[in-house]
Amino acid sequence: MKKEKLPAKAGAGFLKKLALASVIALIGFIFFSLTLFHLIPPRVYERLVTSAVKEKTGLALKAASFDTVFPFGFEITGLRITDQRGVSLGRLDTLRADLNPLGLATGVRVDLIGMAGEGTIEGFIKTGLFSSGLELEARGVGFSYIEALGNAGIGIDGTFDGKVSLSNRKGGCPKGFARLEGVEVSGAGVKFRGFPLPLGSIDETGLSAEFRDCKAVLNGLWIEGTGVSLRLLGNMKITEPLASSAVDLSLEIVPHGDMASNQLLMSFISSYRKSANFYSIPIRGTLESISTGL
Repeated sequence: MKKEKLPAKAGAGFLKKLALASVIALIGFIFFSLTLFHLIPPRVYERLVTSAVKEKTGLALKAASFDTVFPFGFEITGLRITDQRGVSLGRLDTLRADLNPLGLATGVRVDLIGMAGEGTIEGFIKTGLFSSGLELEARGVGFSYIEALGNAGIGIDGTFDGKVSLSNRKGGCPKGFARLEGVEVSGAGVKFRGFPLPLGSIDETGLSAEFRDCKAVLNGLWIEGTGVSLRLLGNMKITEPLASSAVDLSLEIVPHGDMASNQLLMSFISSYRKSANFYSIPIRGTLESISTGL
C-alpha cells in the first residue's frame, strides 16, 4: 500500500514546486518590467506618443511636463493639441494614462483621467489584434478648453457634459457617436466671416454626431439664443492625417429679436436666404482650414 502512495505524493510535490516556480517567475517578470519601464527616460515615451499622434491625425501634442508614474503610467501637465501651424485646438490641465492589466488577456487597455479646471474627462483606449476602441465621458468641462471653437469664431461661456464612443475593426472605418450638452451656459458669441452675430441670452447649446461609412456625420452643433438660432450640420470624410479630412457643412441661421431688425447684417446674409426667415450658408474645405474661422 505504501508503494502505491509514493507516486501520488511525488506528483503533488512536483505540482507545488511548479506552481511556486511559476509565481516566482511571474513576480520576477513584473519587477523586471517595472524597472525597465521606469529606467527609460520619459522624453523617449513622449517622442513615441507625439510621433504616433502626428502620423495618424496630422496634429501635434505639446506638454509642459511628461513623466512616468507607478506602476505603468504617464502623467502629463499643460497638455495642448495643435495643428501643423501651431494653432492650439484644445487643452487639458493634467492627463493621467495607466495601463490596465485586467485588459491584457484581450489586448492593451489604457485608462485615462484628465482635468480641465473643475471639470473631468474619464475613459479608456483599447486595442487588440483585430479591433480598437475609445470611450470618453466629460463632466463640467469649460467650453474654453475646446480652443478650436474660439478659433472658428464660436465663443461659449459655460461648461458641458459629453460622451464619445468609438470602435474600429482592423482595416475598417470607425463607428460610434459623440454627444455634448451645455451646462450653466451664461452667454455666447459667434463671428461669421468677421461679423458678430447678436445671440442674446442663451437658452440651449449642444452637439450630436455619428461616425459611420468612413464619415463623421454632424447632426448638429446648435446654439439657441433669444436673438438668433444657429445650427451647424453636415459631414466630414475621414482620412489620414485627420487635419486634411474634407468637410461639407451648412450653417443654418434663423434670426429673431435684435438680429432680425439689423438691416446691415441681414443684407450681408440675404443671398443665402432659403425661405422667409431661414438662411443656409455652405462651408467647405478641410478640417484644418475651417479651424481658422467659419
